[in-house]
Amino acid sequence: MSGTDVAAWWGAVIATAVLIWDIYKWRTAGPRIALDVRSGMKFLNDPSGKDDFFITVRVTNTGDRPTTITNMGFAYYSSFVRYLLKKPTKAVTIFRPGTPHQLPHILKPGDIWDGAAEQDAEMEQWARDGYLLCLIYHSARTKPLEARVKVRDSKLTSNSSWRSSASSGTS
Repeated sequence: MSGTDVAAWWGAVIATAVLIWDIYKWRTAGPRIALDVRSGMKFLNDPSGKDDFFITVRVTNTGDRPTTITNMGFAYYSSFVRYLLKKPTKAVTIFRPGTPHQLPHILKPGDIWDGAAEQDAEMEQWARDGYLLCLIYHSARTKPLEARVKVRDSKLTSNSSWRSSASSGTS
């Protein structure tokens, strides 16, 4: 094998490695959205004075490009088959104009968006009887991000003793 052959092989190996690296960078570029959903949450500083429970949603962009959150909603599937077929039994969207978490919202890299929806008896029933999913629509994908909503035990959500233990400093 001559020096020219070695140089040609070396160049081919390096060019292939660079091509693979460029494909990897292209596939991983863009917004990376993480979704965290929690039920049974209360707002201690709620100015409305209501003692309601909420489903809170936190959306984080860990990617390298911004995206716009356009809508938040929930889909209820009464059976696993309906879930697999993506045929929701019921679907709702959350619309609360004038709130600090107003949509649409541009989510830059490293930013966090927090949202909430009132956790009423109907949504709790949906979560217990079937599959309740929180849906976040954003401009970087046509399909929404999904996270399953699991409702905490009714003893935790209906009992207000947490407030007295939190104020007294015990747990």
